[in-house]
Amino acid sequence: MKSLRDTKFDLSVNERNFPGISSDANSFKRFLLSIDEERLPYLVQAYFRDRPPAAFADKPMLWQALRAWLSSRINSIGGCSISLWEFGLSGSANIGFSASPKKFGAPFGEQSDLDLFVVNTDLFEAISSEARKFTFSTNQPDRYRDARETVAAQLRRNILIDTKHIPAADQYVLNSIIHNEMSIIIDKLKLEGYIVKPSSVRVYKNWEALARQLKLNLSLLKTNLLNQQVAEGAK
Repeated sequence: MKSLRDTKFDLSVNERNFPGISSDANSFKRFLLSIDEERLPYLVQAYFRDRPPAAFADKPMLWQALRAWLSSRINSIGGCSISLWEFGLSGSANIGFSASPKKFGAPFGEQSDLDLFVVNTDLFEAISSEARKFTFSTNQPDRYRDARETVAAQLRRNILIDTKHIPAADQYVLNSIIHNEMSIIIDKLKLEGYIVKPSSVRVYKNWEALARQLKLNLSLLKTNLLNQQVAEGAK
């Protein structure tokens, strides 16, 4: 009987050969469709968590500088305690192409935004407090109706808050700081010859919440791609 030292990790051939850093949407699709549902957490870790983001593949130090700058600014202005490693990227900025079912395969470029996220429980609780204040606000009810409904749904889930849905206003201090710092980042990136659309920050409650959301996104994408495959085969 082989010992643990003499046995390989429990991976299929497809899973073992899953590409590391790639911006090839077709390869991603092929491997996503080939792995079991229970392996999606592996994919989250290998392809979304533990790799340099594709948007900064050629400028890794710029990515580190961006994270350090943003964490320092929010800490000093917002009175929070956030480490630079708690910031990350999702979406096409992370893997090089859109993993959204409606835009799958669209490459990251100047018409893309930076889907920044931060995983910090204290920040999540502070932003959630402002989010609750926003959902109950009576200011300009028609203008913000859709945003309020979205934020209310996120509050019910209690795992993430998208700051982009909450306006920059005096009563939402921390959210306004994040809005302002993100607009500064876009301008600073332009000085580096790096053009992206206005971007926002998604705040996660903890790392488990991030993993749950990424797994859900991949599961929905896999289902969509399988349905497309079936529809194309029926033609």
